[in-house]
Amino acid sequence: MKLAATPAPLPRLAEYRPQRAASLGLPEDTLFLSKLPPIEGDFPPPPPDLKRPVLIVHGFNGAALDFFNMRNYLASNPNNRPGSTFHPGKEEEFRQSLRQNPDGRIHSISFSKPYLSYRELQAELTACLRILNEETGGEVDVITHSMGGLATRAHLDAGHDGIDKLIMVAPPNHGSLEADLALAADRLKLYSHYIPEAKDALRDLALDGDFLGQQNNPYLNGLNQRWAQQSAKVEATIVAGLGIPTPDWNWKLFSQGDGMVTANSTYMPGARFAVTDVEQPAGIEREGDSGDRLFTFKYNHGSLVSDPTIQQFVGQVLGDQI
Repeated sequence: MKLAATPAPLPRLAEYRPQRAASLGLPEDTLFLSKLPPIEGDFPPPPPDLKRPVLIVHGFNGAALDFFNMRNYLASNPNNRPGSTFHPGKEEEFRQSLRQNPDGRIHSISFSKPYLSYRELQAELTACLRILNEETGGEVDVITHSMGGLATRAHLDAGHDGIDKLIMVAPPNHGSLEADLALAADRLKLYSHYIPEAKDALRDLALDGDFLGQQNNPYLNGLNQRWAQQSAKVEATIVAGLGIPTPDWNWKLFSQGDGMVTANSTYMPGARFAVTDVEQPAGIEREGDSGDRLFTFKYNHGSLVSDPTIQQFVGQVLGDQI
């Protein structure tokens, strides 16, 4: 792992709060990302210069456009120029686009069928990364959302290198009960609209755990068993949503998360782990703050990559400021 043995001093945006982490059942070294007070008439500070080219990887049934706000924020620093989008089957076009815009720093992938399992999409991601590594002459940093994190881990698990920093936003590293519930509803004909390929993806997104003596998601379980080999190749950071009761397999039936993935389900040992906080630290109050705390559904699964606080945190990680 490339992470420091002891946490470095952090800006106010990200703070360790062991007592709060313990009260939520989260690891002691969880970072809490708190929304900073706005400066009237001002925009968020631009991110630092990117250390390496960046590849953005979307999630299940998503698109590169899901990162529109994240891409624009990173590009608010004029040195971080937008780059190219990889489309499977158009590898030569992507290569030529990179050569025509050698200063491009922020790239993306648009999977051919985003409803496929991450096991199938891994080959497309590997093809994209291979060209990026060849054309840029070195490693790249990768930002993922949701299932995109598992596709990237599958890339590493297959023995590939080429990634320095891996930032996973809301990755279902231990699966999501939402996938199990969707499959159950389909089997019972309560809500059946999934095409066969999407059902395969849902099965691969199901909870990693033992149920009635059988492993519920053998492939994901195996991927997690080999996490040490994957994480040894990268500097891993995980960002999870917090504040929405999310279906979970426990006596309460819910845990804190983003409505789709629980915070605990994203966690992997050895990675920097941060969560969006719905509670402001002491001394930060502003008009309407109490109402803002109540409106926690803004931290939902699909909107996390568009949250300004997460965007600033991602910029700090990419710029080695954390």
